[in-house]
Parts: sequence; structure tokens; C-alpha cells
Amino acid sequence: MIYVHTPFCASKCIYCDFNTYVGREEMIDDYTAALVKEIRARSDSRLKISTIYFGGGNPLKLGVVNLSRIMRTVRKYYSVDKNVEISLEANPEDVNTSLLTECSDLGFNRLSLGIQSFDDKKLIFLRRRHTAKEAVSAYNVALEAGFDNVNIDLIFGLPGQSVEEWRRELKQVVALEPSHVSAYGLSVEPGTPLYAAIKKGNISIPDEENQARMMEITHNYLSGVYHHYEISNFARCGFECRHNLNYWLGRDYLGFGAGAYSCLNNRRFCNIFKPESYIRAIFNGGDAIAATETLTKEIRLAESIFLGLRLVDGFRVTDIEEKFHCDLRKRYELVIERLSAGNLLEADKVWRLTDRGRLVADAVMSEFV
Repeated sequence: MIYVHTPFCASKCIYCDFNTYVGREEMIDDYTAALVKEIRARSDSRLKISTIYFGGGNPLKLGVVNLSRIMRTVRKYYSVDKNVEISLEANPEDVNTSLLTECSDLGFNRLSLGIQSFDDKKLIFLRRRHTAKEAVSAYNVALEAGFDNVNIDLIFGLPGQSVEEWRRELKQVVALEPSHVSAYGLSVEPGTPLYAAIKKGNISIPDEENQARMMEITHNYLSGVYHHYEISNFARCGFECRHNLNYWLGRDYLGFGAGAYSCLNNRRFCNIFKPESYIRAIFNGGDAIAATETLTKEIRLAESIFLGLRLVDGFRVTDIEEKFHCDLRKRYELVIERLSAGNLLEADKVWRLTDRGRLVADAVMSEFV
């Protein structure tokens, strides 16, 4: 699978710690040229590409001409499956029927809309540039352009958000009937304006009890309509995000662009983060790798468990044991006893988080790292 990163954005959201930059549009064409050069330099026709994901940032900032150039390069230098899933992230304020139709013609067949909220006051606080009305309009535009696989991103646990307000958000998204919903708890990351405001005491977010309640409501409400297949992800049957599933199943991946990560043959590496430095490195030497990590058996085992537990159906113990030649129950005997006693983990032939375990998933998973 392939991930292509776009570091350009029109504005920076209050919670965002992604590798994105505002006001760098003048380097878009050079950045695209560097992407094409990197994709070509790392070509390997033996790699079977089943999913391609354009994320960011805002991939639409690149423009249709540049998106087309990147897609042609990928198809030329890699073995792309005829049924490939090609995802495109987009912001509601940036889409129109003509643009999305052109993207569909390029082969994009899955659209992920960063709506985040249907509450205008919450959107203003988050520094989003669209309104709730524009979000609904963007979703309808996507359908008109021929996208039948549309994901909607939502965030819960926002400052001042009540449990009932979150329930209304879920009701609105279900009314739209998208094929996929990603519902994430607000993440407060160091270095973001949100983190600074909370640290200063200027704002507060819902306490752990209310956040857990929101997560529980999300599962109960959306599971009546969708397949809850990953902690934060819900899909209609057959519309699970194949690209993200590849990550959670621990498969190899290639990342192109500034700050993009790759993992191949037990080696993980990331590119230089700043786009201008990335461009310079690619054109000076054809390589923008900033750091490399060799994945030991211990690291791979821990990550396989960690990622497997993100899936609602969990993982089969024999699959992990055969892959790593170990006895999981013996290796993690005390951890299993403790988590099972707390009704956080089901650990039989299949290991999976319980409903209660999903509410404190990070804490449970840390037991295996």
C-alpha cells in the first residue's frame, strides 16, 4: 500500500499536530516534482499495491494536474491492483461537483471528508473553515460526483461538549447515510494551541467519565447501522477502509512526501519533515530519509498485539504464535490474568478488547508494549 502526504493547508486547526504548513503554496509544483522523483526512485514492480491514500494536510491543494501526474507515476512504476482502493482526504469548503468529478476520473474511488462537527460554534472553536451547512452540502456534492464510498470524520470530547450534544452529532451523521464514519476522541497534543490553552486553564475538555460515556454512546448508536470494525471506525458492509486495515494488520507500506513513514522488510523509516528541506534533499540526492529503525522481533510482536487489539474482532492467537514462534499465553500470563479479571480483555482462542476495555484501550494496549 502507498501513502502520499500533502503538507499544505489553508489554515491550522487548534488541535492539529500533523506535518502541515500554511502559506507555502508557492512550492506546490516543486513539491509535486519531488514526489514524482521519489516515487520513481523507489519503484519496485514486485510490490503489489492494493490501496493508495492521499492525506495531509489538504491533497486538493496540489490541484488536479499535479494529482494526475502523481497517479500516472504510481501506476507506471508499481504493480497496482485493478481493484485498488484510492482514497482522497478533502475539506468540505474545498469541494465542488466539477473538481470531484475530475478526481473520480483520475481513479479516486473513496473520499474522506474532514467534517469534525455539525455544530457551527464548535467548528469556529476548532478553527475549521466550513459551516455545518457547507459540510452537508459537500457530502451531497460527493454523491453527485459519483463517489459511493464516502467517509465522514467526527471528533467527540470537545471543550464544552455535553453527552447529549454528541448524541445529536451522531444522529446527524446517520441521517446522511455515509458508507463510513470515523469517530475519534479529541487528542490534546503538546505544541498545539489547544494544548497551550488547556494548560493555561483558559478552556477545559469533558472529564474522563463523560468522554467514556461519549465513546460508549458512539458504539451503541452507530453499531445499530454500521459494522464497528475498529475502535474508532464504523462501516457499512464491504466499505471498511482497506488502507487502514492494512496498517492494523501489520502489513508493509510505502510513504512518499515530507514526513511520510514507510515500513518494508522489518525496517521502518521516515522522510524529512519540512517540505522545503524534503524538496532540496530529493533533488540533491534522490533520498529524503531522515531516520531509520530496525524492527526487532520484540518490537514486531508488541506492535502486532497492539494493532490487533484495535480491531473490534481482535486477532487469532495462533496467527501471532505461528508468526513469532512463541507462546502468547505463557509470555503474558500475568498481564492476561489482570486484564481478564478487570473485564478489559477476552483472551481465549481470539484476543479482543471487551466493551469496557475499549473505553481505556490505550492503557490496556500499553500492557503489551
